[in-house]
Amino acid sequence: MRTGESGTRRVYGVGTFEYLAANPDEAVIFNAAMAENTRRLTELLVSTYDFSRFQNMVDIGGGNGALMAAILAANAGVHGAVFDLPSGIAQAPRCLADAGVGMRCEAIAGDFFRSVPEAADAYILKYVIHDWDDAQSVKILSNCRKAMHQSSKVLLIERVMPERMDATPICQRIAMADMNMLAMPGGQERTEQEYRILLEAAGLSLERTTAMPGSEISVVEAKRG
Repeated sequence: MRTGESGTRRVYGVGTFEYLAANPDEAVIFNAAMAENTRRLTELLVSTYDFSRFQNMVDIGGGNGALMAAILAANAGVHGAVFDLPSGIAQAPRCLADAGVGMRCEAIAGDFFRSVPEAADAYILKYVIHDWDDAQSVKILSNCRKAMHQSSKVLLIERVMPERMDATPICQRIAMADMNMLAMPGGQERTEQEYRILLEAAGLSLERTTAMPGSEISVVEAKRG
């Protein structure tokens, strides 16, 4: 809390994701937890947000592909890709095949700090930006900006912190998540205005924020600036 330094880096000398890469047994537990978080969120997202307006989408940092599989299963005319580190997408082909969408989606290995697949209609980043500090977040978003075509969208699926916190359960969950992001990967939860500033620094423009009913999660939608 005093330094703003990641607790993982302070204890182990490396960041959270570097630590997981070096400790595959713990990475399995982490990936399973992230998949469960996605499972609980997916139904709400698919039923609330209109993904059918996009012909092709890329889930950046999409892990085992559970979110993209659900989106494609609910939107027959959409094609997709799951983009993540090789270890992240190891289970994606099976997940996509089990969901019956393997023919409409591919798993692509890569590093979003270097580049992302080009010319998708929508770039989904679920629980990605909150893992990173501002400079790293702008780097990821800038790579998305470079890959976009003129009408592409970036969809950040994140907890959006209110400008004023109160004692509601939603605010409490956001506050706990914010401390977790600081302690573990060194990131943070952000307000809509803070997301607007990040997006603008990456050459993007925030268009709208769609809150998921009964949840602290929102879809922050941006276009090329």
